Parts: sequence; C-alpha cells; structure tokens
Amino acid sequence: MNLYFPDRVEKYFRRHNSACGGWARWMDESDPAWPVPWVDKQGAPLGVGLIHFRNKPLGSTHGRSRLRSVLPMQDEINKLVLDMNAIIDMQGFPQRWISGDADTSSFTVAPGEIWGIGPNDSAGQFAAADAAGVHAAIESTLSRLARRTRTPLHLLTGGAMPSGEALKSAEAGLVSGVREAMIGYGNAWEDVIGLGIRLTATFGALPFAVDPSTIVISTQWDDPESRNIKEEAETAVIKRDLGVSKATLLTELG
Repeated sequence: MNLYFPDRVEKYFRRHNSACGGWARWMDESDPAWPVPWVDKQGAPLGVGLIHFRNKPLGSTHGRSRLRSVLPMQDEINKLVLDMNAIIDMQGFPQRWISGDADTSSFTVAPGEIWGIGPNDSAGQFAAADAAGVHAAIESTLSRLARRTRTPLHLLTGGAMPSGEALKSAEAGLVSGVREAMIGYGNAWEDVIGLGIRLTATFGALPFAVDPSTIVISTQWDDPESRNIKEEAETAVIKRDLGVSKATLLTELG
C-alpha cells in the first residue's frame, strides 16, 4: 500500500492476511529513505500526482456525470432496440399455417418449395408484424435525449446536415456546454502541465533555463463553434470599414 502526500510517499506491506491489518514499512532498493521524499531541488513539495478533471462540481468533491440525467432514457432505448430486434427475428416474415389432416413434417420453407395438401385441408398465412411503432418510439426517445443533453439531433439520428445559421443554432446548446467545460478542464490541464514541468526539473532536465515556479501556464482551446471561413472574412471586411483595427480582426479570425 502506497500513501501519497504532497511532500512524501509512504510505502507499506502486510505481514499477514488477517482482517485487523498488520502493516509494516516497506522500502524498495532504489528508495533513498522512508518515507520517500517527494520534493523539488529546493525542498518544496511537488504535490500529489493526481489531477482531478471534475464536471460541474457545484460544491461536490467528485463532480457530476454528464450522462446522469439521460441514463434512464438510454435504458429505455436499449429495451426498445431489443423489442424491435425480437419482432424482426420472430415476426418479421409471414407465418404460414395449415389446418386439417395433412402431414407437415416434411414441409420446408424455401424458394421453389411446393406444399401438397388434401381437399379437406386449408392453408394460409399471417401478415408479418410491423416494427414501425417501436422504431418511432426509439426516434421519439432519441429526440427527448437530445433536448435533455442539448445535443444536436442530427448527430444522433442522422438525416440531412444543417448548414449556415441553422447549424449554429442547432449546435448552440452543445457549444455552450463545451465552453463551460473549458474552464474547469483548462484549469486541470494547467495543473497537469505544471506538475510535469516540476517533475522534469527535479528528476530530469528542462530544455530551457527557468525557475518552474515562475512559469505561468494558460490553456488555449480551439473555437468549438462551427465556422464558415467565407462569412467570417466578409464580416471582418465590414468591421474594418467601421474602423476596427487589423490586429483585432486577425485575433478574432484566429
């Protein structure tokens, strides 16, 4: 068992398998001491090597799953898909029937097969079951799932891909969620890179001479919104004619 602290790592092993423990200190051959120091060259703690990417914590330590609100809908979709497959497998083709005294043990259903029955026998077939109702229920559940998660419906059900302003409107909710996640995830990535720099400076060599504590890290994200380069360029020309500086326009264009 290893216990990780900001400034040290404590290693233990169990002497026996009883439920009451029996833990003793453990040292690997490469360990300089017990506990193992976890500090930089100036003696400052390196920090626990675990960075938590939290989604919408809102005071909760572990955050909340983005899928939590739609898990019941996903269970419903799974059930409907099983029902549709059962209908197609068992009732998706016509079922034939014969009544009377005919011996049907040798009858087979195959192309070119002919059944012979007597004058007192009757034959017919049941119509195949229609799975359209179950399919419509799946589409309806997907639509509700899309609204709940603010996911563009065309990404779930296919169909015609919207374009232009229609695409931006369809993706507005999804883009909003992505921008919100950029804040928390960006801070976590900054912590990851910062820890990596401190570890490299302590146990390796940085490619540049700098004090890791003075480095400022800022996560840069690409624009998650669908872009139309032609429209953006035309908008930039209009802004230029209104007096917006070239530097500002180039920054907005990425």
